[in-house]
Amino acid sequence: MNTLSEFNKFNILGPQMRSFLFSILFIFYHLHGFSQNKDAQTNALGGCGLTQTSVWSNFSNQAGLANINEFTFGIGSEKQFLLNELNQHTVACAIPLNGGVVGINLNYFGFELYNETKAGLAFGKN
Repeated sequence: MNTLSEFNKFNILGPQMRSFLFSILFIFYHLHGFSQNKDAQTNALGGCGLTQTSVWSNFSNQAGLANINEFTFGIGSEKQFLLNELNQHTVACAIPLNGGVVGINLNYFGFELYNETKAGLAFGKN
């Protein structure tokens, strides 16, 4: 009896269970991937960015853009679990106008074979 060949036949999870587990983990990460925490300050507050008045308000609370008085631009990149497949790149800018502040944002998640792009336009006024 060859113990190495017996070891190779052993699988902890079957192929159906592995695909199910991967699907569940991917769905949970996807929900987290487009959540509200895009900057370090929001992450420091436990992921609650609703009271922030910065360029990152483009994603969580667009009314927070109203207090911005000058052109503001932000770029962010995140790699979770050190996997290139879970990269997320974010660009946001706030442009003050006479009537309020216009916010433009772009979010890219994924890699070459699967990716999602999210673009947004926001307006905040006092």
